[in-house]
Amino acid sequence: MLARLGPGELSPEVGYCYRVGGGTLSVALADDEPSTPVTSLLLTQAPHCRTERELPTQRSPARTSRGVSLGDSLDVALRRHAGLEPEPGAGTYPWSSAPAEVDRWDSSCADCSCTMMTTLHAEADRIIGIALWVPDC
Repeated sequence: MLARLGPGELSPEVGYCYRVGGGTLSVALADDEPSTPVTSLLLTQAPHCRTERELPTQRSPARTSRGVSLGDSLDVALRRHAGLEPEPGAGTYPWSSAPAEVDRWDSSCADCSCTMMTTLHAEADRIIGIALWVPDC
């Protein structure tokens, strides 16, 4: 994945960081070596990490596998991702710096049967963050 995106700035908090429009994309790896597996992707409308590396819009991930994009209404997002459940605690992995007013919705995977989790972050009933990540089971 990093080979396609190009070199990003490595941030100890979130992994490799890229600017996308007014927001940011972070790519976390199993360790700091670019050849190791990706463990999370986080795309937010507002910056969540600092970087000068900008991705052209056509190269940035823009939606989930079920068609949810940043800016979509929470109602539409929850209809498309029927298994998401509200989770308490903004400011937890994978968006540790999320503001307190941001709501979080996670894949239902209490038994660790998921190989990939989807997390949607919403503020004022709009999706402002999308995360795809591997659970630590």
